[in-house]
Amino acid sequence: MTPKSIVIGLAGALIVGLLVRDLIVEPDGPWFWGGTLHWDDGDAWMAASKADRLATAGDLTAGYKGVDRNSREAMDAIKGEAEQVLACIDRRAVGKGYVPISHLSYLCMEELKIPERS
Repeated sequence: MTPKSIVIGLAGALIVGLLVRDLIVEPDGPWFWGGTLHWDDGDAWMAASKADRLATAGDLTAGYKGVDRNSREAMDAIKGEAEQVLACIDRRAVGKGYVPISHLSYLCMEELKIPERS
């Protein structure tokens, strides 16, 4: 083996490794993609996956705060608040089979004193 073939082999292995890592870490995209529960009720919320609940809470929090939903950096900056909103909706959604999640999220953001867009 020549030094050049070793370097080429290592570079190829590194590229493949990075691609596989991205598939393992985020097989369906970033944490804030794929939320589907905005207009569903509390019963649907409680039955949904945590990933769907977090993505929905992130989207609703971003809208409330005026954050760019297409910016990974901006969404990662509000992930902690989105997790707080998720936990609050989890508490409030029990037995609320008639209240849209978007309405519960607004109540939660007010309760948590999350700053609204300026």
